[in-house]
Amino acid sequence: MSELTDSGLSWRPMRALAHTPRQSRAPWLLRFLPGLGACGLAGLLIAGLMDRRDVDPPAPQAADPVWIDAGAPFYGLSGAGGGRALRSEAFKRSNGPGRIDVLTLGEGPGGDWLRIALQQAGPLDPAAGSLFLDLSRAAAKAGIAVTKSALPGLLATRFGDFEVAEVELAQGETPRACLGLRLLTGESDLRIVGFACAREGRPVPAALACQLDGLQLLAPGADADVARFFAAAEMASGSACIARQAEARPRR
Repeated sequence: MSELTDSGLSWRPMRALAHTPRQSRAPWLLRFLPGLGACGLAGLLIAGLMDRRDVDPPAPQAADPVWIDAGAPFYGLSGAGGGRALRSEAFKRSNGPGRIDVLTLGEGPGGDWLRIALQQAGPLDPAAGSLFLDLSRAAAKAGIAVTKSALPGLLATRFGDFEVAEVELAQGETPRACLGLRLLTGESDLRIVGFACAREGRPVPAALACQLDGLQLLAPGADADVARFFAAAEMASGSACIARQAEARPRR
């Protein structure tokens, strides 16, 4: 038998191999078993990844529309048109309770414009936030943006005191000075949010109060709490519009 030494190959007689007991080989096998197991696990993972490449990805699900047409509107606006046609739209959630009725006079912030959204919020709708946040959400639904907002004041109506703030609305390149308004009624989470703009300057608050007093419920059976809210407003007094009308009456 030959072996490699420092000086090269050398020859020496072959000796018979001594018999090694079976139990003496066990430690050698045990030393290699963890490595063999790791290699086997890696092979299974690689095979699994290769198999997954052959599986087609799941088809994308069609998006469920949040808002759909709700049919006839629940609300109207009387005595505030000034010769302009009132446009009414109603939407409801397709995936849960919630409804928005939008009443619009005029074509946009560029002229005489009034947009009022009456929303019965459901569990999927965000909670009411600050006045600026709620006005920003309402503006986004109208395709405009609120770029500035002053501190709000209160405007008395037959429905209660609206929060009203001077706002700057951006639609295109020219911002417009308008009024933003909000009333959180607490009746079936009814929220009234909107905007009022005038062709020249800002709307007169007392004139805006008269417009808001013209809100009416057309479908009293839609919600009992909302129906009671509107019925109570019929008996209310102290509106800024009423005060203005009283001042305008001739004294005898």
